[in-house]
Amino acid sequence: MKMKLKQAFGMFLSAQIITYTFITLLQKVEGVTFLLFLVFMHGGILLFIFSKKMFRQLGVQAKPFYKSSYLLLSFYLPLMLYQFASYIFAYRVDIEAKWWITIGITIVAVGVSTIQNIQFYQALKSNPISSGK
Repeated sequence: MKMKLKQAFGMFLSAQIITYTFITLLQKVEGVTFLLFLVFMHGGILLFIFSKKMFRQLGVQAKPFYKSSYLLLSFYLPLMLYQFASYIFAYRVDIEAKWWITIGITIVAVGVSTIQNIQFYQALKSNPISSGK
């Protein structure tokens, strides 16, 4: 693969790793650490944006792979809403259940992402841009 294509794909993989790692850790921390991890998670989201722009500039159709990543990230939203609602409605969050659900979501997200990334890599290798044609 050409260098720019490798950079874009590496950035896409890094975005997934950073975002999934810190969105998972966000479920376990509070205070200043929460804010720091939130910043790191958004750094991963920025990598998604930059890599998508790089693929677009290279003329690579990467939209389906980004859509699946965004869908997997959306699985974390109900947990975040559950936590947020606990502040508004003053109910106690079951921390242990929330953590195990988070781990389950992360395992599914990483598993599906791995399969998607293999397919994405194969698609990029067969792309005329990557072979220099």
